[in-house]
Amino acid sequence: MKNRKINSYLDEGLANQAEQKEIKNSPREFEDPILFLKALTDLAPFIVYVYDLQKNSNIYSNYGIEKILGYSITEIQAMGNRVFEILVHPADLDKVIHFQDKVRKAKDNEILKIEYRMKDKKGDWHCLQSFECPFIRNDKGEAEQKVGVAIDITEQKKSEMQLKASESRLRSLINSTPDIICFKDGEGRWLEANDADLELFSLTDIDYRGKTDKELAQFAHPIYKVSFLTCAETDEKAWQKKEISRGEESIVKPDGQKKIFDVIKVPVFEKNGKRKGLVVLGRDITDRKLAEEQRKKAEEEIQRMQKIEELGTVAGGIAHDFNNLLAAIFGNLELAKMKMSKDTPAYRYIKNAHKAIENARELTGQLLTFAKGGSPVFGIVETAKLIRQLVEFNL
Repeated sequence: MKNRKINSYLDEGLANQAEQKEIKNSPREFEDPILFLKALTDLAPFIVYVYDLQKNSNIYSNYGIEKILGYSITEIQAMGNRVFEILVHPADLDKVIHFQDKVRKAKDNEILKIEYRMKDKKGDWHCLQSFECPFIRNDKGEAEQKVGVAIDITEQKKSEMQLKASESRLRSLINSTPDIICFKDGEGRWLEANDADLELFSLTDIDYRGKTDKELAQFAHPIYKVSFLTCAETDEKAWQKKEISRGEESIVKPDGQKKIFDVIKVPVFEKNGKRKGLVVLGRDITDRKLAEEQRKKAEEEIQRMQKIEELGTVAGGIAHDFNNLLAAIFGNLELAKMKMSKDTPAYRYIKNAHKAIENARELTGQLLTFAKGGSPVFGIVETAKLIRQLVEFNL
């Protein structure tokens, strides 16, 4: 394409249109196609421009530049080759200049995109997003002019920054709690998890986003496989119940330590009933469960001691009563011995009964010791003597 100015290019293009006898859906021919094209671009809510890459100056702009930046077209053109120096943010200037070289080397119909900041007439900064492509080339095929549109995305950027700030605050919040927090989509894929959850499952260095529990079971430590599969099952139960569910889940760490969590699962649904997401909250109650177990054992021990104490009281009463009976028996046996001779055959039986009473007194003594809370006395017993006593007593 021959080297020519933008005006000549527009004149030639519009002249060809003027030669047409009529335009579809139009009651008459356009008397001035240039005015039509100008009116059309001026209606656009963005900036339309043509930039001379040789002179580094803006040679055409629509009224969008005045609407957005407050400068008239004449003021922009008066800036000449200092337009970037005057308007572009210093931090973005090198990026914009480098972008010009990319446009020069671009192919026909290749559209390039760039974001940068420009200062308006009041001194406020606007974030613009431009789409540009080569417009006029010289005989060597080098781009001499470029055409572009610039959209003011300042409010969009503010919204993005506010969203990022909100996300940052949310992440700081969920990471500040020792409880585990996890968000999953309607298919059970992990979207976000706090540090406590990632540390629990050793997922700190694993790209967990977009993976289900079953998939994570293949990436994490093998010991977590059962825990992940259990999580998937309880997730499904929460979905089916269609309401908040709560339960305890046990997770074994690689070091063998068993953690117990009080887990709350909140299913979220679309208006049409389709699964939208799942919120998982878990609190480590291992210490609490251990304390409860210890308290339960202590209560059982207290109950056991109370029963022993009650049994001791009963045993003490029995021992006293038994001692009284033994005393009566012993007294009568002594009287019987006094009435008979040692040569009498029955005398030997009375003597054996005496020994039995002595043994019974030892037994009641042990019962009284038990009743008073004393400990049993252990000692060595001569087996032969014990057997002889038993035989003599029974014979």
